[in-house]
Amino acid sequence: MLNLIFKDIIVQKRNLLFMLLYLIICIFAFRSMPSQAILYVITLTYIFFFITGSYSYDEKNKSHLMISSLPITRKEIIISKYISIIIYNIVSLFVVFIFILLAKLLNLPLTTEFFTLNDVINIFTVSLILGSIMFPIYSKFTVTKSKLLTFIIYFSFFTFTSSLSSSSKENTVSITGRFLKLIFNNNLIFLAIVFIIYLLSMYVSIKIYESKELN
Repeated sequence: MLNLIFKDIIVQKRNLLFMLLYLIICIFAFRSMPSQAILYVITLTYIFFFITGSYSYDEKNKSHLMISSLPITRKEIIISKYISIIIYNIVSLFVVFIFILLAKLLNLPLTTEFFTLNDVINIFTVSLILGSIMFPIYSKFTVTKSKLLTFIIYFSFFTFTSSLSSSSKENTVSITGRFLKLIFNNNLIFLAIVFIIYLLSMYVSIKIYESKELN
């Protein structure tokens, strides 16, 4: 199972260049948003594209057929996908951390701050929600159809976040802060609830994938 997880990471090494370019573009394109909100969106977008990229690679190279011929159950394949999101979080947070560090060392005119422990927990929690929605969709439908559905879901969330941030020029930070506080006020309790949802999502994905015809 560990080999499946490493495979999903290694085959997406090209995404690292994209991640850096995307980060720079977002910093300048969404300057009206609070800097921390931008970094939240960027980090979660990285995780979103890691999940999408993993399934796209499998379909393009018919990896699922090769993997299915190995002494690995479909249950293990799905579990490896779910565990991979932990690695996606680590890689995404690391890239953003390096960017913030360089921005401070080079004295760039950016007001970005390092993520706190609460920020990391919040991002991890939201990524679990994102994965809980995306993985069953990818397990059920083709990658092409799944991409369309998940992009609609993700950009609906992104549009909501952006409109919330720009709804008041004077109180942008406080509005976003109150929204995040409302969701993550008891973030450890919320994380526990989300983790239960995540496990239920994993169960659903396993059942879907076990009954799916691979071609």
